[in-house]
Amino acid sequence: MSGPTAQSSMLDTLQSLIVAFVLAMVFRGFVVEGFVIPTGSMAPTLLGNHLRLRSPQTGFETAVGLDSQRPDQGRLRDHSVSRHEQLRPRKADLRPLAGDRVLVLKTVYPFAEPDRWDVTVFKNPTQPEGPASNFIKRLIGKPNESIWIIDGDIFVKRAGEDDYRVSRKPDHVQAGVWQLVHDGSRAPARPEALVRTPGPPWVAAPNGGWTHQRGDWVHTGQGQGTLTWDDRRMPLDDWAAYNMFSPVPSFPMSDLLVGATLKPATADDQIAFTLTARSHAFTLLCTEGTCTLEVRRNGTDDPIDTVTAPADIMRPGTAARLEFEHRDQQIIVRLNGDHVLTHTFDWSPRQRLEYSRGLIGTGMTDDELIRHLPQAPQMQWTVEGADVRIAHIKVERDLYHRRDLIRSSGTKHPAPTGRENEIQPGQPAASTSPDTIVHLGPDQFFMLGDNSGRSNDGRLWGWPDPMVAALYDDDPFVVNRDLLIGKAFAVYFPAAHSLTSGGTGFIPDFGRLRFIR
Repeated sequence: MSGPTAQSSMLDTLQSLIVAFVLAMVFRGFVVEGFVIPTGSMAPTLLGNHLRLRSPQTGFETAVGLDSQRPDQGRLRDHSVSRHEQLRPRKADLRPLAGDRVLVLKTVYPFAEPDRWDVTVFKNPTQPEGPASNFIKRLIGKPNESIWIIDGDIFVKRAGEDDYRVSRKPDHVQAGVWQLVHDGSRAPARPEALVRTPGPPWVAAPNGGWTHQRGDWVHTGQGQGTLTWDDRRMPLDDWAAYNMFSPVPSFPMSDLLVGATLKPATADDQIAFTLTARSHAFTLLCTEGTCTLEVRRNGTDDPIDTVTAPADIMRPGTAARLEFEHRDQQIIVRLNGDHVLTHTFDWSPRQRLEYSRGLIGTGMTDDELIRHLPQAPQMQWTVEGADVRIAHIKVERDLYHRRDLIRSSGTKHPAPTGRENEIQPGQPAASTSPDTIVHLGPDQFFMLGDNSGRSNDGRLWGWPDPMVAALYDDDPFVVNRDLLIGKAFAVYFPAAHSLTSGGTGFIPDFGRLRFIR
């Protein structure tokens, strides 16, 4: 074909391509855009460059960040067995994986107010240009709020209010941020091959009154038996497997999810779970048809709160899955996935500090209390009856936002005139001390990373870049509304496999396509 007809067809095709390109650019610029996650500040919610290592004993896979330039394999631990057991990875596991690629909806924030706990992309206020200009964190503080981080949780005081209140995560967010501590169903396949593992973290008493096989505990004796968590074997803290190449000190923490499958032998059998945390003992007692939660202050016998709820549980010979959540100053109990009861306790920041440190009525200032480490929690199962089975015990932990100190990078940009002494290296990080609480203005937000131990976030930024200070906002530690880009809502190209040992790869891990919570 030649002549005017051919020329017209070529022109139509060219015009169509130009229109498609323009529409794609408009869509990318104003509706949805893809971003790559380069670091592990949001792990395990979102992964940066990492390795995916498999335990030869349990088959459990874990992601380990590659933010470190020279990863030391001697730091790797088979944490599905024990943090004491060194993990020797297979050669195939040492191929680097690229960071997750996420879709960001850019049309939300111009028309709707951002929600707390959104995973948000924004311009880095300390470096708004260049390859590190786009940051992704979780939105924690909203305009006209004051934010105080206490014992890993977020306390908020809104404009016009006198008191700080703990901020509780919605269930859909909470479900996405639990991190595995221990899973009894992942028992070692060859225990005799282990070198340093001291055994399961649950200690049974009386000695000889229990049998244990691949995560199932059966009380074979008469009378009472207990399973007590041994914190020396597996500490309950904010340790993260993702940070094994770049370890940071860990903080004890008490926001935990404990699940177990319970199977009584007779109608008279009883099973109780007790979490002792923050100077209180929370005991859930299950009998046939009923669950009762009792709350006691440490050292006292009389409960200060009692909540009883009907529950289709403890039927002889019938197994039921029980989940006990302690997070954000509340207890939630679920049975076979259904909600059974909730108990909340709205402690003030002062009460939270005293209870978590076990230093009640000492007269210490808030700042003095913060300098003490929180007390480690304790956990125990107590059973009455023979042939009672507690199986597949699983322990997970919540997010933990850490206290830290301002680094020299916090003062790399000039301070506004008259505020030169407001930020000094070595002082408590923003919102982690009563002296550094962040008070947000009408267009300011406060952002934190899920992987608090490895996150350069609102706690640490310090003064903004001079351009940001001149055009948008000269306050430290905050993100101005005009710097928001959008809400991340899906991982569309997760953790690409490497094609070579040194490549970044092109083949996505389709099994980990997911929505972001």
